[in-house]
Amino acid sequence: MVFKLVPMYFNKQAGIVNGIVSAMGGLGGFFPPLILTTLYSYTGHYAIGFMALSQFALASLIFILWMFYQDKVRLSNNIIENTVEGILVTDIHGKIQSVNPSFTKLTGYKEKEVIGKTPAVLKSGKQDLDFYRTMWQQIKKNGYWQGQLWNRRKNGDVYLEWLTISAIKNEAGEVKYYAGMFSDITLSLKEK
Repeated sequence: MVFKLVPMYFNKQAGIVNGIVSAMGGLGGFFPPLILTTLYSYTGHYAIGFMALSQFALASLIFILWMFYQDKVRLSNNIIENTVEGILVTDIHGKIQSVNPSFTKLTGYKEKEVIGKTPAVLKSGKQDLDFYRTMWQQIKKNGYWQGQLWNRRKNGDVYLEWLTISAIKNEAGEVKYYAGMFSDITLSLKEK
């Protein structure tokens, strides 16, 4: 029914425009023809109406995509904020960019105390230079490293953690960040 009613709004148009307007009316109800009619009454040109509709459609598409990706970002942030494991993200130069609340709970360091610093603030001194060299070789080769590491809390306590470091790449395959995810396994070591 909509396809048949839409062309009745436009008595001065010819041929192909009728088909386009009918299709748009069928897809969008009466909204597109009403916009076209209103703009035609002000300007005397259908072209301006079609341009306005295309701009409106583009803006709507961008808005819907933005909402979709905002939901994805919100979900990712909720996961990071609520996970039990400590998470820290560094740039490619090793400067801490972000930590989650579990990081603070496990290490005693607040976010503002470590942002811009390197993870060396946690260094216990129990691992030698060769350990770190091997670890970074594996990260560069495989994109990740996983294992046990001794670190130091803000209060000076040394603890054993299970750590996974992953290289985070962009669409071009270039490493842009490193994400470390860890949990305190000191108690499980003592139980053994």
